[in-house]
Amino acid sequence: MAKKEFSYLEYRCDLLKFARVMTDELRADITEAKLDLFQKTPFGSLFKAYYNGALIEAACKKSDLDIVALLKCFDKEKKTFQVGAFSGIVTAEDISELFGLTITGEEINLNQKKRKGREDSGFMTRQLCGVKRMSKAILQQKIKNVAKLRGNEDERDFVRLVCLYFCVTLFLCNSGNVLGWNVVPYIEDIETMSQYAWAPLVTDHLLESIFHMNGRPESACGCVIALLVRFTFCYYILSTIANITFLQ
Repeated sequence: MAKKEFSYLEYRCDLLKFARVMTDELRADITEAKLDLFQKTPFGSLFKAYYNGALIEAACKKSDLDIVALLKCFDKEKKTFQVGAFSGIVTAEDISELFGLTITGEEINLNQKKRKGREDSGFMTRQLCGVKRMSKAILQQKIKNVAKLRGNEDERDFVRLVCLYFCVTLFLCNSGNVLGWNVVPYIEDIETMSQYAWAPLVTDHLLESIFHMNGRPESACGCVIALLVRFTFCYYILSTIANITFLQ
């Protein structure tokens, strides 16, 4: 029944999208300078996992129908998921633990058009001038192009573009497959990027979407892949405990 009802369903959130971008050719263009810069960002651990080939494709393949099944377990009145004997919700701590994102720091306000007191890095002019919609496809091509350049700002632009790519394909994804422009100011200054609370932003984006599904799980967006990891792990732990109790 589910296969028929959601035969064309595809959630935008996907761990494997950047894994496909991280080809041997791109990996060869990643300098020590790029690696050092990434470690200053909240996305450093995630990028390192891709760079080292630590992600196993078979383990990272998501099942959209499994995500639908989990979303149907959401109780809007109680604001929790009821998965078997487990009742809970995805938290900022979960997102931080899964992806290494900063959980404390200054709030990220994507309703704010421009932050005051920040100098223009020139990133928008160099990389996104004339771009009408910041889509996955455009960012992907920009990443491949700038990766081959070795200037100081080129190295920094590579890091900024990849961080934006993580946002559009994993953390802040939506049905339009584009990223809002208000994210850009928060990734322009690499040295201060980690001063912001990224995990709460990702969590709020996901939960707000879930709260407004109104019985339509296919409309959910954001980091839905976190649901699979979060509740599959909890189910495994509870099953293990139940088995131990039974054996005793």
